[in-house]
Amino acid sequence: ASGRELSFMLLFGILICYLNTFILLAKPSTLTCSLQRVGIGIGFSLTYAALFTKTNRISRIFNAASTSAKRPEFISPKSQVAITCSLVAVQVAIIGMWMLVETPGTRYHHPSRSEVILKCKLEDSTFLVSQ
Repeated sequence: ASGRELSFMLLFGILICYLNTFILLAKPSTLTCSLQRVGIGIGFSLTYAALFTKTNRISRIFNAASTSAKRPEFISPKSQVAITCSLVAVQVAIIGMWMLVETPGTRYHHPSRSEVILKCKLEDSTFLVSQ
């Protein structure tokens, strides 16, 4: 019940999630701050979209089998990939708008007089909402 295409998309999403660890630990720059925003959103949305599409396909197959002998629509591998990509496209659009509204960059944070921390210019609340 596991198609090769969706399995690869799921594995790629998990790989992106694991690679985000290194991006989050890297020294903040405009590039790493941009990759943090994109990587976390795309990684999780690709993983969950592939899981949702696989589960939805199985559910539709079993529900259709109990009501009629007709094969349900949109269960081919191409349509499954298209459904997953359309779900991920929603997240890409959200990230794109977020990058335009709040451009990525760095800032200095002074928790005390003797400390200076270089951080991504990012509000925690907007980061939480975007995911």
